[in-house]
This record gives sequence, C-alpha cells and structure tokens, in this order.
Amino acid sequence: MTIKKRLFFFYKEENEELAARKISKQIDLPFCGLWRTDLFKEDKFKNHYGFIYSASRSYVLPIEKKRTNPILCKFPSHTKISRSTNLLKSMKGVSNGASILDATGGFGKDAFEIASRYNSIKIVEKVPWVHYLLKEGIRDLSQESGVFSGLQLELLDSTELLANESFDVIYLDPMFDTKLKKSESKKDIQLLKECLPDQQDNNLLLVALESARNRVIVKRHPKLDYLLGKKPNFSITSKLIRYDIYKT
Repeated sequence: MTIKKRLFFFYKEENEELAARKISKQIDLPFCGLWRTDLFKEDKFKNHYGFIYSASRSYVLPIEKKRTNPILCKFPSHTKISRSTNLLKSMKGVSNGASILDATGGFGKDAFEIASRYNSIKIVEKVPWVHYLLKEGIRDLSQESGVFSGLQLELLDSTELLANESFDVIYLDPMFDTKLKKSESKKDIQLLKECLPDQQDNNLLLVALESARNRVIVKRHPKLDYLLGKKPNFSITSKLIRYDIYKT
C-alpha cells in the first residue's frame, strides 16, 4: 500500500501573499506561508510535499533535503509528438472533428497528445489543485504556441458530466495499481499516488461505455488485468503501457 503524504501550500515571493491566500482556499490546501528550502528540518513538513504558488507558474516539490526538479504541467513542443504513437493508433478511424473527452485529466499529457491531431477535446479533472496546475499549463501552452485552441478544461467529476453529455470518444487513465514498483512511476504520477486518496473509478468505465458513441480507450499497465475484467475489442501494447479499446 502506498504511504499517503500531505500537500502543504506555500508562496514563492513576499509580495504574493494576498493572492496566495486566495488561491489556497480555492484549491483547498492548508496555507503555510513563504516557501523555504529548509522546511525538511521540521517534522510537520518533512517527507511531504509543498505546493508552491507563483504568479508566473506554480509547481510542487517534495519537502526533502536533496534538490529535485519541480513537478508541474509543462507540455513539449507539438512538433516533437510522433504521428504514430500507440495512443494515436488507438484512435484510428476517428474523424478529426470528433468530440473527445479525457475523463481523468491528471497532468494533461495524454490529452495534449490527442489534441496534436484532433480539433476538439474536453479535459475533466475533479481535484482542485491538480486542475489548477493543469489550467496554468494550458494557459502557457496557448501563450507560447497559439495552437490547441480546441482544448477545454473543467473542474468536475466525469460521472456528473457524462450524466448530461455524450462524446464520440472517451479516454480513461485510471491510476496504475499501487502494487507496481515505485520505479515504474514518473514523479508526477508518484505525487498523485502519494497525495490523493485511494479511489476506485471502476464505475466510470461503465458510465463511459454507456455514453461513448464510438469508443472508450482505457490506459493500463501491461501487468494489470482488464479494468472490471471486461475484455476490450482489441489492445495496443508496449513494454510500459497498454491501451484497451472498447468499441461502442
């Protein structure tokens, strides 16, 4: 079982305190003042995480002695995305004008990959602080490139959305099983595993299968069973990722 850690809210610059207090309430994280690099010396914070607010770009850092790179939503140049990734192969036959939902937004990398080819994709993320980081990433992406205008983001539970809307394609990326080795998870995924409560989104697959007009795509680790034991129409598998495609 993954050991749960806490996420504390800090701000980076002294003149950002008022804005930081407002944002901490908005994303429901405990406000803890100005960020310091020696916080790991305090038992309250040691080995947990800090959400560091900055007007330019917010990010998360583990509160520990060694230095590490910030965890944030930053997208690569769209020109670096291969036109033949397994995710895009799982979309074969879907028209460019199809309506697509990424129902488990996370840090948005898969939605960004889909948006490199398709015109309209809605991303739904229900955790406020994850949604905030993702919103900043999309904001900066738009400012830097002027593309991907079809990306839409909502702070919402996908099951609520799908009660009223349907899509041609619904993409699900349920968090990989905590039994997998830590080394098999990237830093951003490990952050989500350690800071979010254990939640089973299995019901989301059933809702998605009822709602999708063309297909549901589920991202899984090759070592894991099919979600809910439901066999897909076909799968596309690599060493680290399997995409299970359910035609509807």
